Amino acid sequence: SSADQACPIVSGCELRAPIRYEDPKAADDTPNEAQVYDERSAQICREMLFAMQHAASLA
Repeated sequence: SSADQACPIVSGCELRAPIRYEDPKAADDTPNEAQVYDERSAQICREMLFAMQHAASLA
C-alpha cells in the first residue's frame, strides 16, 4: 500500500513489522462513514493494546 511504502526505515532496527488495515476511506461520503471509521479505530486500538501488552510481558 502507499502507507507501507511511505513508512520510514529505521536504521539498525531488528524487525520491521508493518500492520496493514483496510482503509476506511472507501466509506467516505456514505451514510455509514462514521461507523466505518469508528470500527477501524477500535480495531487498531484493540490490536495495539494487545501488541504492547505482549511486548511488556517480554521485558
